Amino acid sequence: MDNLLLQVKNLQLYYQTEQGVVRAVDQINFDLHSTQALAVLGESGCGKSSIARALIRLIPRNTKLYTGQIWWRGSDIMTYSEEKLRREIRWSQISIVMPGTNSLNPVLRVAEQISEPLQVHRGISGTAALEQTAKLFQLIGIPANFMQRYAHELSGGMRQRVGLAMALILNPPLIIMDEPTSALDVLTQANIMNTLKRVKHEQNTAFIFITHDIATASELADRVAIMYAGQIVEISNAENFFTTPLHPYSQALIASVPKLRSEQEPQGISGAPPNLLNPLPGCSFAPRCNQRLDKCNNQPPPSFDQGKNCQVKCWLYQ
Repeated sequence: MDNLLLQVKNLQLYYQTEQGVVRAVDQINFDLHSTQALAVLGESGCGKSSIARALIRLIPRNTKLYTGQIWWRGSDIMTYSEEKLRREIRWSQISIVMPGTNSLNPVLRVAEQISEPLQVHRGISGTAALEQTAKLFQLIGIPANFMQRYAHELSGGMRQRVGLAMALILNPPLIIMDEPTSALDVLTQANIMNTLKRVKHEQNTAFIFITHDIATASELADRVAIMYAGQIVEISNAENFFTTPLHPYSQALIASVPKLRSEQEPQGISGAPPNLLNPLPGCSFAPRCNQRLDKCNNQPPPSFDQGKNCQVKCWLYQ
């Protein structure tokens, strides 16, 4: 399709630790189109943040395996050198908002930090860069007098907006957001989500929204990918997922969320996530699944196409 931005094929990212090899991202596949918002949901430790870092090659030194294909507008950027990736892709085409609110340089005024990519990547003057920064501040709701402040002078919500401004300054087609509202109160979360929705429509920006908060993801997502034990076990359109989740883990996640217009109490998920150092021979969710079949214990399920742009890794849908 003409509006296909990103295509990820068989992406793997393993870490070497003292205890062994951690399979953080294991054979991931998905597509993303222009202006789409993909929410990546799952419990802590399932590999969500590792996907974000793998996409723009911000990987740690203890990386054991980093393979696969990342096609960006028809080019496999996995074949790019580090310098070519930095010059042509990272930040100008794909940017990231890091988790938490402590990603700002404490010794730079926020306007200086945000405007710097314009000078490095676009070659414009410092004055012109600051003018564009001021316009961006207005777009995402940061008062103009905050440009000369330092990070410690901002609230958590305002620092998160500054992080978003950093990601937006070069107007990239895709922004990866890793837990952008996890450290914020409910009211500030709502304000940030409203800002993201406005940016999505006014700037025609695509998002990969990484979170463990299902309710927050439902505000922005067009598509939803469910991660478990380093794999995407279900990916579908948001409307279908939130009404009829298919994978037993997806169903358990939806059942764990309180509902305002229902008397049904939230249901917890029994057991604990698997150890990524020692993957199970079959389905990783099998020990916690109340719908498991005999083959689930020793045969990992492939991805089954369920129509309506939905795939699920579960033997129930063979």
